[in-house]
Order: sequence, then structure tokens, then C-alpha cells
Amino acid sequence: MNSFGKLIKYPHRAVFDTSANKMQAFTLGREGLISWQITEYVLSVITEDLNALFLDVGGGVLLDAEGVLINIGSPISAGITGGTVTLNNDGSITINYDFSGLTITELIALLIADGFTISYQVDNELLALRAFVLLEQSGIANDGVFAYTSLLWVILKSYAVETDVARLETLNCLSQMDMNTAAGVWLDVWGQILGEDRLAGQLDAAYVANIKKNVFRQRLNKYAIELAVLEDTGKVIEIEEFYINLFRLDISRLSSNSRFGDGKTVGAFLIRAVSSIVIDWTDVMAVIHKNRSAGIVVLPPIVR
Repeated sequence: MNSFGKLIKYPHRAVFDTSANKMQAFTLGREGLISWQITEYVLSVITEDLNALFLDVGGGVLLDAEGVLINIGSPISAGITGGTVTLNNDGSITINYDFSGLTITELIALLIADGFTISYQVDNELLALRAFVLLEQSGIANDGVFAYTSLLWVILKSYAVETDVARLETLNCLSQMDMNTAAGVWLDVWGQILGEDRLAGQLDAAYVANIKKNVFRQRLNKYAIELAVLEDTGKVIEIEEFYINLFRLDISRLSSNSRFGDGKTVGAFLIRAVSSIVIDWTDVMAVIHKNRSAGIVVLPPIVR
């Protein structure tokens, strides 16, 4: 039983009318239609009119209207534009219409376009409503498709949708706690915790690989930064560290190349990117700043 089935049990019958107050929205027919049902906001129609949709070339081989080989159990088009078609083992076909984002009028338009015979009252006030109000039900050719009109059902259905989502997320919580099995928004949470944002349009598999690469990569020293720039941008640069020529009283000589730190071009916490060719530094500097140590000052890059 889904959440709605439980919620509708508890309102006191002496106070609340828990009936659906159902009304017929339309009737559904089609040549060769065997049966139909509505479950989880999907209308599934089973029909046997293969002659109109397929070409049997013998040997158990079927071709669709465009001459494409059809495998039993695989999605096909077969001239259906509004739904998803699957060929069943018994030779019938199932057409599924996901109406979760449609009004009843829009669903009817899809069905008519796909060759169904629909009968409805033009002035029926249900037609403008979202198809969410269609009841879970089943029928055969030319049976009525009913919708609920109860305001109590409207309220409890909305609660039930959120409750069902919460239940599913709760069941999946252990998987979401592991970065390797987390998905969707939960993988985004992992990325935020570890400081790695998802790129536009990036799929989960690529995103988790990117998180691991950046979290576990070597950082901070010049060689690690140069490697990170090469891996992320494909550009070859050198990182100059200015502490090398910094004058030290314990080892530096007055006649050497050592200089006093000025905090601008000589110092213990200064680095600079150098390239042998002219490049766009935008992505390079972003990688450098992401992989440098805290407190390190990055000077403007140069070409040399």
C-alpha cells in the first residue's frame, strides 16, 4: 500500500467523506485494444493490432514501419509518437504514456494522435485539470477513464507524493552515504563537502571520478601543481619558486645571486607560472589557485 492508501484510512468517517467522488473524464478505444490500466501516473495500453504497426517477414522477424528490426521486449516506435512502445512475447504490444506533466486535455491529444478513439464531453470541467487526478484503474476497449474530484483526496494525494519520495530516499540513505554509490543531489552534497562542484551537464559517473581525482591528487608542491595543470587543461607550464634566491644569513654569500625578500618578486611564499608559448591563462590560474598551499601568493604569469 502506498502512502495515500494509508492516509485515506484515518480521517473520521463521521466528519470526512473519504470517497473519491469520481467522474468520467473520457472513454478509451482502439481497434485491437485488449486492455489498459493506470498505475503510478502511467497509462499502459495493451493492443494486438500488429498488422498496422509491423511487418512480419517470417522466421520470427518483425520490422517496424521504418524497416528497423524489432527485438521482443525492447522499446520501439512503430508510428507511435506520444507513448513508448514495447513488443510483448505473446505478439501484443504495450504502449505506455507517462502523463505526470500533462493535463487531461494534453493526454487526450496524444492518444488521438496515436490512433485511439476518445469520447468525452467538450464542456467537461475535468479536462483542464492535471492528469494527476486520474484514478488508478483498469479496463478494456471503450471503458470509461475516471478521475477523482474530492478535495480531501487532492490534499492527501499531495502529502502522499512527498511522503513516498521521503520513504524512497530513506531506503536509499545508506547508498547515498557512500560516495561510490551516491547519486543525483546526494552526490552533489559529497562534491560540496569535498570542494568539487559538478560541471554543467556532467553525469554522475564522470562527476564521482572527478571528485576522486581532485581529492586524492598530490598538491601544494611545484611538481604536483604542474601535473595538475597538465591533467586538467592539457597545457605545459613551469612553476617558479622565489624562495630559492632568498638571502639567508646562515648559507648565503654576499657575492651570490641571493637577494633580500621584498614581498613582490622575492620571498618565501611567492610562486609564478611560466610558459614557453602564448596561452590562455584563465583555466591554468584556476588550477594553480586550487592546488597551492594556503598563504602562497601567485604572481602574474609570464611567457619566456
